[in-house]
Amino acid sequence: MQAHIEDTPSAPAPAPSVDAFEVGVVYACRSIFYSECIFHWKVTARTEKTITLVECIDASGDAYGTPKRKGVKARDGEEYCFPSGRYSMAPMITSANKVS
Repeated sequence: MQAHIEDTPSAPAPAPSVDAFEVGVVYACRSIFYSECIFHWKVTARTEKTITLVECIDASGDAYGTPKRKGVKARDGEEYCFPSGRYSMAPMITSANKVS
């Protein structure tokens, strides 16, 4: 004998608010090898799951190099990505590390 299952739909769980990367903003992180070395990246475009980054000389946002498209993940209420690729001791930026 089967238990009675109600057909009333349950309300969807509210999506957790996530601090997201913003276009035109420079983000930074320190090198794990040398703490005085600071990496800067500027977000030039984004979609729901990816961001396009260009490496910057400093916090002013003066860019050099070619743009890179990277996947974005979310954890602990903020987005993060690995601009140089994912490897041991790779730099990681989060949406909380805004410079400008």
